[in-house]
Amino acid sequence: MSIRDDVIFSLEVHGDIEFIYQGQHYYIGYNNNNRDNPDNGYIILKSPDNQIAIGHSSDWTDALDQPIFKGKTINDVFDKIEFTSLT
Repeated sequence: MSIRDDVIFSLEVHGDIEFIYQGQHYYIGYNNNNRDNPDNGYIILKSPDNQIAIGHSSDWTDALDQPIFKGKTINDVFDKIEFTSLT
């Protein structure tokens, strides 16, 4: 399995992940834990508590495609990211 697959797996199993990019800490997780809520989805935070993206998709790959780094996505800069909470 590739690291990208490990990231998706960790998000699917645990519902969150932390990473560092250019010295800044980031977090991806659920924006609501109530599965019956139509606003469920993901949230991307730049520490501390600075919301930079939110989605209502249950597809974690959508979170990796959000242009959160000056128009670039997590997928675009994947090789420059240090994931700190992979399982």
